[in-house]
Amino acid sequence: MRMRKAQPTNAIIAVTLACNARCKMCDIWRIKVDNEVKPSFYERLPSGLRDINITGGEPFLREDLPEVIEVIYNLGNFPRIVISTNGLLTKRIERSIKRIIKVDPKIAVRISLDGIGKEHDEIRGIPGAFTKGRESLRILREKGVKDLGIALTVMDGNVPQVSKVYDLANDWGVEFSIAVVTSSPIYFGEKEGLKPRDDETLRNGFNYLVRSELRHWTPKRLSRAYFDYALWNYFHTQKRPLRCDAGQGFCYLNPCGNVYGCEVLDFRLGNLKEHSFETIWYSKRASEFRHLASDCHKCWMVCTAKTAIRKSWYKPIFWLIKNKARAHMGSPIL
Repeated sequence: MRMRKAQPTNAIIAVTLACNARCKMCDIWRIKVDNEVKPSFYERLPSGLRDINITGGEPFLREDLPEVIEVIYNLGNFPRIVISTNGLLTKRIERSIKRIIKVDPKIAVRISLDGIGKEHDEIRGIPGAFTKGRESLRILREKGVKDLGIALTVMDGNVPQVSKVYDLANDWGVEFSIAVVTSSPIYFGEKEGLKPRDDETLRNGFNYLVRSELRHWTPKRLSRAYFDYALWNYFHTQKRPLRCDAGQGFCYLNPCGNVYGCEVLDFRLGNLKEHSFETIWYSKRASEFRHLASDCHKCWMVCTAKTAIRKSWYKPIFWLIKNKARAHMGSPIL
């Protein structure tokens, strides 16, 4: 008898596609969706989810976001929940987080910052976006959110900002994560033309990140060093260093209830309005997706890299052994 694939432990849940920003690297704001599911709908998700990213669009545009978080948090496993936001709605963020933190005292929030000051404003298409993001971060900290961070998307035009935003995150005492602009027919849109072209500056920026993270001793910082190194390597080779875990340890749910194995491939597995998650996850179509994803090199992002690193932990360990001493000596890693 064949064993069934385990249900996912990680997920990205887009609770809305509505967005109040006009980002260069994302076309989500152009999409009109009128049939967003209600908070109670999320009871249909599997109870084994441990790491969930709540995103959009802009999730804080949903007035009922606290109710959505409550349903997801009480699925049964009290997952780690991270809200990704552009930070523009400072007043609404303040109002919502007061309720959210009562439900989930360990709630995490990541604010997108793609540069300092006007650099960020231009990328997001909103004057004053940087100032609003900074103020939202301050408010979140004031209201008791402990797990805070900055998320940067690197693209052609903001390459020199990589090390600056990383230093800013350290100065503010918050986490830092990075991604390279990615295309997706079901999510971000076609963005190949925005790929970074300033190769030497990009190399220097990533060298700075990787070397800085390698000088730490916590598993989280060392894992981030490997991820950042692999992101640089992926950008140049278009080859993932580890097999993709999409459709196995990870899934993506859109605001209409559609379940995907990931947010990059246009391969819908089913809809939770029509079938149970278990029926969708163990379907022939899901099996076909897993076969496709196992040899896919369309991206290297935290969502699928995290579970891949856990499964193939020995590869990052060997890399760390090889490079940690070099980082402490100040030698280049890339």
